[in-house]
Amino acid sequence: MKSLVLLSFSLTFLTQVLADDSFVEEASEQVSANTMSMQFEDAEQEWCLSPYHAIHASVRHNEARGIGYKKGYTTLEFFGIYDGFGSDFMPFFDLRGHVFNDGKVAGNLGIGERSLISSINHIYGSYIYYDVRKVGHSQATQQISPGFELVGERMEYRVNGYFPIVKRKGRKFDYKFDKFTGNNILLKYKQNQTMMGGDAEVGVHIPQNTTYDVYAAAGPYYFHSSNASAWGGRVRFLGRYKEYVSLEVDYSYDKLFRNIVQGSVALTVPFGGKLKRCGRCCGDNLLLSRASFAPARFEIPVVKKVHKKEKAINPATGNPWVVWFVNNTSHSAGTFESPFSTLLAAQTASSPNNMIYVFPGDGTTTGMDAGITLKDGQNFFGSGTKQQFATKQGTIAIPAFSNALPVIAGDVTTGNSNVISGFNVTSGIVGNSVATNLNNLTVANNIIATGILFQGTGSVNIYNNTVTGVTGAGAGIGLFAAPQGLIAGEISNNFLSLSINPPTDNGILLANVNENNPGVFNFSVANNTITQYPTAIRSTALGTNSTIEVIGNTIFGPKGVASLNSCIVFQNNVSGRNGQNGSILIANNNVTQPNNENAAIGIFDNALPASPLFQETLSIQDNVLTIIETAGGGGIEFITANTLNVTMIGNIATPIIPTGLLNPSYFFITQNNGIINIGSLENNTGTFGATGNVNLVLPSGD
Repeated sequence: MKSLVLLSFSLTFLTQVLADDSFVEEASEQVSANTMSMQFEDAEQEWCLSPYHAIHASVRHNEARGIGYKKGYTTLEFFGIYDGFGSDFMPFFDLRGHVFNDGKVAGNLGIGERSLISSINHIYGSYIYYDVRKVGHSQATQQISPGFELVGERMEYRVNGYFPIVKRKGRKFDYKFDKFTGNNILLKYKQNQTMMGGDAEVGVHIPQNTTYDVYAAAGPYYFHSSNASAWGGRVRFLGRYKEYVSLEVDYSYDKLFRNIVQGSVALTVPFGGKLKRCGRCCGDNLLLSRASFAPARFEIPVVKKVHKKEKAINPATGNPWVVWFVNNTSHSAGTFESPFSTLLAAQTASSPNNMIYVFPGDGTTTGMDAGITLKDGQNFFGSGTKQQFATKQGTIAIPAFSNALPVIAGDVTTGNSNVISGFNVTSGIVGNSVATNLNNLTVANNIIATGILFQGTGSVNIYNNTVTGVTGAGAGIGLFAAPQGLIAGEISNNFLSLSINPPTDNGILLANVNENNPGVFNFSVANNTITQYPTAIRSTALGTNSTIEVIGNTIFGPKGVASLNSCIVFQNNVSGRNGQNGSILIANNNVTQPNNENAAIGIFDNALPASPLFQETLSIQDNVLTIIETAGGGGIEFITANTLNVTMIGNIATPIIPTGLLNPSYFFITQNNGIINIGSLENNTGTFGATGNVNLVLPSGD
């Protein structure tokens, strides 16, 4: 129309210029007439309006699992398409956030454009999405997803691609023991892998109206990763009432993810103007209504949890664990398939940081009666119990491979950082009676006829053992700190029952390689059962700032033993220190002490005061103490030449004494001007007494 106006004006100018003085006036009238004609024709032009709006927000829930995920999720979507450039170019954006039923999140950000192809009355669209999904605790998978579509009033055609970015493979997790093979250990683990792939669909709108829309679509899909692939097909049915409510049911099948049925419901709130285009119309514009919604695609990145295997890696070497196997009914190469027949063969073949794994064989000590000397870093395991060992992949449990513990005889001589577990040691000690500066030891789940001995520094953990004897160092379990060394760890859940008659020595002893140059203990003795040892637990001459906890032990002393021992003894623990503080907690122990010269709990710091003055801090709480047929002593006894800071709360001390003897439950005895400061004396059951040179300091109000 504008071209016609310009052409008319040009012809008027060429024929009348210079010929008539009224040219300007006539030309102006002509332009005005043509402009009015153009405005009238524009007013006659039709604009096609879609009944659907250009912008909407939706909330949707999908239930339950889908392709590449196992939980349902809820979605909040914001979609908008812009028609201000005309129907030949309508850009759109799509923003979605998803929250899965287990709290994990995902999201999509998409942009694209749609163009009307008038010749075929279809809309062509192209788009690209960024998809992200939280998979594990620290893993987020990401992908770029382009797509193309051709949308008509009745038919729709669509193709999408999915291309992971960053890392396609997540961290390996959930490592577990799989099997022994040769001289190695195989572990199985899981890994989330983001799958690359694509899908296509062809769909049809069954009714041709915008009030009720029923859409059916079907098409193939394919996804793959380095360890899995899936060819499958998908069918979906969508029902929509106007633009407000929609229901959808999907069914898919492939050999990897199998049968999946998923349903969803969505509520939509439209706003803004309605989509429009200039041109021929036929009632409600169905075609524009198709452009009011985001393209159909796999909005959740497809992730497959794969199961894989690899060798267990020894963190001490960075190489696969090397395991030597022993079974006294075999006679070959030391592999799992053909073990050695003797412990000596495994000792000879093995190197530091190897594992020696022993089967019970014929149940005798044949081939296993000469003891074994372990090299540094070796694990010595029996097959009759579950074992745990360190790997670069984490701590792994080996299930029990037999119903009985292997029976061995002779000393199990330790080096540095050994783990001994799962044996019936019928003779010899577990430990090292010669080396006095070893590092680290774990002894667990054994039956030991003699005892356990450690001399040195480091982490020491001794638990779930049965001990029936004493070592040459005077204890069923003896720990001796190297000079200035530190021993940290625990002795816990052991059963110690002395079988030697007459009974002698200590059940558990915490002491020093050199009493005049003590080491430090940061240690717990907890939940052990100790019977028939004259002294169940003894600590002597601990170094500066030692912290000891004796908690939850059950103790029964031997009857008929007359000695100066007590069931729990802390003795001379100030000797050789430099005036710094220490801490001792004795709590929740159940002690029965028959016919002993001293007490169930004895604190005997008999040495001269250190310089500057040392202050020992003691807390004795909630112990149940029974003293049977006592001729002297009591439940708790203090003898000190130093300063003790004591808290006593909730103890029950019950002396069962012959008629005529009136022994108190608690003694406070000082020598050489020692001082006992009682910080709290509450809820104790029993009587109190003090003898000797006593300076008993009670806080105000007690």
